[in-house]
Amino acid sequence: MKPHQTLLAILLLTLLALLYGHTFLPGHDWGDDFALYIHHAKNMLSGIPYHDTHYIYNPEMSKTGPPAYPPGFPVLLMPVYALFGFSLPALKWWVTSFLLLALGTLFWTFQSQLTFNCRLALVAIVGCNGLFLQVKDEIISDLPFLFFVLLTLGYLHRQACPVNGSTLRVALVQALLIYACYAIRMAGIVFIPALLWKDWLQHRTISPLSWLTLLFFAALLLLQQHTFPGGEGYLTSLLQDFQLAQMPEKLFQNFNYFTLIWGNEKWLRVLLFLGTGTAMLLAFQRRWRQQVSIIETFFIGYFLLILLWPYTGVRFALPLIPLYLFYVILWLQSLPVIRLYQRTASPLTLFLMVVAALYGLQFYQWSKDGYWSQDRDGIHQPYAKELFHFIRQKTAPDAVILFIKPRVLALLTGRKSATFSAQQPEKLWHFIQQTHASYLIDAFLEGGPATPGLQAFIQHHAARLMPVFASGPVVVYRIISPTSPGANFPDPIP
Repeated sequence: MKPHQTLLAILLLTLLALLYGHTFLPGHDWGDDFALYIHHAKNMLSGIPYHDTHYIYNPEMSKTGPPAYPPGFPVLLMPVYALFGFSLPALKWWVTSFLLLALGTLFWTFQSQLTFNCRLALVAIVGCNGLFLQVKDEIISDLPFLFFVLLTLGYLHRQACPVNGSTLRVALVQALLIYACYAIRMAGIVFIPALLWKDWLQHRTISPLSWLTLLFFAALLLLQQHTFPGGEGYLTSLLQDFQLAQMPEKLFQNFNYFTLIWGNEKWLRVLLFLGTGTAMLLAFQRRWRQQVSIIETFFIGYFLLILLWPYTGVRFALPLIPLYLFYVILWLQSLPVIRLYQRTASPLTLFLMVVAALYGLQFYQWSKDGYWSQDRDGIHQPYAKELFHFIRQKTAPDAVILFIKPRVLALLTGRKSATFSAQQPEKLWHFIQQTHASYLIDAFLEGGPATPGLQAFIQHHAARLMPVFASGPVVVYRIISPTSPGANFPDPIP
């Protein structure tokens, strides 16, 4: 880029950083994926075995999370945790820095396809998008994964077939980048079939460079398996929870993710999706016919991957959103200037005006609804701090506690914890005996519904559940001798 373009890019990224800093939410919500990532990082810094997180995996509740996560994101968290410990602001800023890096990477990744003004618009639209403003408040792997995906796409797209000694170097760099994506989230594996498919579409054969890349990647994968055995994460959950009957619903969800780019107003976002979706498909088709690249094969491969993934959530589609908007802007870039009342305007300018209006409407609604309120629920609330203090001070170090957010509890109290289902009482009592659980926590978190069946379970077995702590929406029950010799299971609830 030219010097003035570099200054403009830095200025935009600086303004976005100020926006992010100004809109950080207090504390952290109860979504406890973050706790397991931090616990892994803490263990590696302390020399404790990677998997020793006090989180007891419950196969009946596999959607809560796997026994362990891939090591990539915990490794990235280690420097910040080493310097600041469990500091939510520091950890949030660290994760948000990867969003800024991802946005900066967009300038480089699409340098040959988009003009500088179009790339500037792309970065502004992605950077100010409400989905990314929300996810930056979560200490999870999505934003580091996004950065490495965009970096890997840019590098793979730029590589012509090297010759002689450079082949080994390029293959090693490609393998390292793909492995970095995989080590952060298993979904990064989609780069391998995307790379091979791209070769086949372009040359009707697989290039030596791609075979070498695959070989190096396999070696890195084996090294990870040796260093962090059993850290495959969602692979087990994928096999357990996949249901073919869910495919139509999942397909609808996949398309719905792209409507959520445009806010919460249903009809506005649907109308804009229809328009931008058409532009995206036209641009995609044109590139596919002219010269298919890794960007196209990755887009299709990743779309299919999240279609097969047994869980839903817009966070899984985040890597596709910048690519989706890239195709939209690529199409707008190809259109002629529009004349309006003796004035001219580019289609991109008109599109930016519409997007700015929608973003402004969304921000206004958030402000009106108290989105940035200090009262939002989470681990920072006084009742949550009281709960953690009670567990640390009043329970035995070897106590096992059943809680719907087991990984947060394990991280912040040092106690073993597992999630549970109360819909089948006999199974719950069997799980209590199997895990030697001594406490059960009933909680209504983030305004959500009660744990199905738990209130009836507690009432029916009140003689074996003694309340020992209550604060806000949380009640802790001590389980009375669930595993004592000769103890019988309580009768099922009629």
